[in-house]
Amino acid sequence: MTQRRLWRSNGGRNDGLNPQLGSIRAAIGSPQQKVHPRSWSGIGWQFVLLTPPVLLYFLVRDLSADQRTEAFRNAESILDVERSLGLDWEAALQQRILDSDAILTAVNWFYIYGHFPLLITALFVLFRWSRGNYLLFRNALVASGAIGLVCFVLYPVAPPRLFDPTAFFDSLGELSTGYKILQNPNLTNQFAAVPSFHVGWNLLAAIAVWRASRFRPVKILAALSPMLMVVAVVLTANHWLLDIFAGIAVALAGIAIAVISQRIYDSVGRAAATRCPRQVAEAALNAEQCESRCPEMASS
Repeated sequence: MTQRRLWRSNGGRNDGLNPQLGSIRAAIGSPQQKVHPRSWSGIGWQFVLLTPPVLLYFLVRDLSADQRTEAFRNAESILDVERSLGLDWEAALQQRILDSDAILTAVNWFYIYGHFPLLITALFVLFRWSRGNYLLFRNALVASGAIGLVCFVLYPVAPPRLFDPTAFFDSLGELSTGYKILQNPNLTNQFAAVPSFHVGWNLLAAIAVWRASRFRPVKILAALSPMLMVVAVVLTANHWLLDIFAGIAVALAGIAIAVISQRIYDSVGRAAATRCPRQVAEAALNAEQCESRCPEMASS
């Protein structure tokens, strides 16, 4: 009986042989891992796993910061493509709202506070209440971020507000003090515009929260998030329309990579467990001995 319980609780893995290895495997994770639905167990390992990709993201993101000439040339090519497709709407759309302080304040606010704060909140909430969707979201962020870094280095692009200041108004730079603090232009790469992760990563958060929640208002708010971000990045002149399509494509590719890698991880774990039945039996025996010595733990 204990054997079956241990086998199921470990998702078919022999983690009982090495608690440290088991912790690492649980941190890398699988939706099959049986954890308390409202547990913070293992969150420390998440910081360990996510810190290197985050540092790498900001390090590599800045490699194209000095490629001004190439960035403006690429922006010109993007605008040419948009003109040929009849999609060069950015300047006209922004001109329509420049006389409204309320709209400018709203789009500035959402661009700043509706992205990284939202992503961090979604990660914590999903880790606590929906571990499977957390893992999908986390892995998709890392996978899409890796793709985006390659794009930033190989294809720097000037955003509309820098490309043509006579046609576009830099609402964030001129009106927002929060932007200068949280995303200081002197410390960030202004030419990391393609793909638009403001839209792409908000889409990933929306998908994960939609899947995790059973409450209609939460689902509606999740669906609105990437839509509002599309409006914000255009009206603040921070992205071309084609940047947005690229951000969505890269985000969806991140989800595909996350799903495939999770399936590979699970299949490898199951295959390894089936090759080690004796170790699983020994781990079950150790669990039985622990239960006999610690009845209060067994009852919990």
